[in-house]
Amino acid sequence: MVIPDSSSFVQDRSPGLVRELHRTLQESELHYRNLSGVDYEALIEDPTVIAAQTEEGYLLGAPYGRELRLYYHFNDLRAAEVSLGALVTDLAELASEETACNTMVMDHDHGHRHIVHLVLLGADFAEPEPWSLMRCRDIREAPLRDEAANATVRKATAADATTVMQLDGSVRGERSIAPPLPAGFIEDARWLGLAEIEGKPAGYLRIVDAEKRGLRGDHFIIDPDLGAHDAGGALLRAAIIHGREDNRRALTIETPEEQTSEPYFGPYGFKRVGERLRYRRPVDIEEIRRAHRDKAQRYFKVGKIWGTW
Repeated sequence: MVIPDSSSFVQDRSPGLVRELHRTLQESELHYRNLSGVDYEALIEDPTVIAAQTEEGYLLGAPYGRELRLYYHFNDLRAAEVSLGALVTDLAELASEETACNTMVMDHDHGHRHIVHLVLLGADFAEPEPWSLMRCRDIREAPLRDEAANATVRKATAADATTVMQLDGSVRGERSIAPPLPAGFIEDARWLGLAEIEGKPAGYLRIVDAEKRGLRGDHFIIDPDLGAHDAGGALLRAAIIHGREDNRRALTIETPEEQTSEPYFGPYGFKRVGERLRYRRPVDIEEIRRAHRDKAQRYFKVGKIWGTW
């Protein structure tokens, strides 16, 4: 395992796991990954990343606010089934000591494949969160609705970090990524729009670059108690205008499953184009053990006679 060094790349220059990971990337034909579009070599260069490894592959953990995002890379599916659970536990121990994360999150490009093979059940992950992708295929030609009278949108700055963090926490609860807000969450975004209704923050949409001159909304948070319809529509309108001014093409937004039916998507030409699965588990190993004990069946049935132990 590697303890992160946030001040330099000492772990890269000295013998150890990180150097071995570089050698593995260069020489071994590892091909079974949970996220195919991620630059794993760039992840290893990040001094905040922690890692655990076996001969068949490795697991990386990148802190992101309160979440530890997991990326695995194995020779084949069987290696992942055998090793993933142990590596997750190893990484949880390191994360509890070296990071502020309280949740481990694993995303998948092909979630259903992993459900069939039960890889994640062996790693003690909870049921997956359903997420969907909504796409406006060409924002240059997308229709624009009239501005919502009750909602205004402005570009967020670093000074809005506390507002964004509180909004995320109040809407997502224990599934919030903050506090702390991930480093560069606002500054590194292509655009982060903050919706307000009567001066109160009602939602935000974070936009980052995507392939083929596209844009992707990777966080779309709406407060349901403050006019969700107006805030959601206003943010989509502002994002489309931003894309037009930047001569971008498609706008893709990641959204929780329950949000895909919201009426503000349809008028802007958004269609559901796919889904991904996100698995979560607490970093605290004892919490996992308690959950297992709570789920354990403590009664048995023989014919019509019930007993307990």
